[in-house]
Amino acid sequence: GLGLARALAQRGWAVALPDLRGHGRSEGARGHSNGLKEVLRDLADVQDHLAYRQPEAPKVLVGHGLGAIWALAFASERPGDVAALVLLAPLWEPHFELPRAAGGMMKLFKKVGPESAGSIGWRPEQLTSDAAEQRARSGDTLVHDVITLRAGEEALASAAKYVARIGELSIPVLVLHGADDPFTPSARSNALRGKQLETHVVAGARHDLLHDTSAPQSLARIADWLERAVPRT
Repeated sequence: GLGLARALAQRGWAVALPDLRGHGRSEGARGHSNGLKEVLRDLADVQDHLAYRQPEAPKVLVGHGLGAIWALAFASERPGDVAALVLLAPLWEPHFELPRAAGGMMKLFKKVGPESAGSIGWRPEQLTSDAAEQRARSGDTLVHDVITLRAGEEALASAAKYVARIGELSIPVLVLHGADDPFTPSARSNALRGKQLETHVVAGARHDLLHDTSAPQSLARIADWLERAVPRT
């Protein structure tokens, strides 16, 4: 989010905030992804752009929710390309309302394919306890509730595959998890083990840690951790 970008920029970090394909202002059908390989290619393009501008600077990847799973997958598949990883409220076991093929005579009228739209099914009050942020999210035209069948299936498969590999990473990893996150239990994050893995459960926070009432503390924790984990000369 912009708050994290500003906090890191004040400490001398260059920050890129890309919208993934199918989200925000990026191209593509809303909520659709052709799969993990496409997501990893898009992330690699962003990393390559940053490396071109600052080839010697260490690169850190920050992911939130499902984005945390994509960030973990990228770091697992491209060791050496990321100096540290920050995973915010990771969806270790994603649950979405994915489309299903109709039964009986409805099969003649409703076909389900990779781009068929399902629902994420999240309400603003589940994401944050901050009333102003709830209203802002409800009125944001770039926010949508769509996830396609292919994107949802890829999310499920990627979470199952890469969560088990987090302990193999040789880079520092910070996991922040809201104690009141309704979408994934904080105990799942607390149970993780890794060589350089640090986990913090934020009391009172829901899923969107960067837009909750405790956001200032979370921002400071991330920035302070990066100063320790990724020394800059």
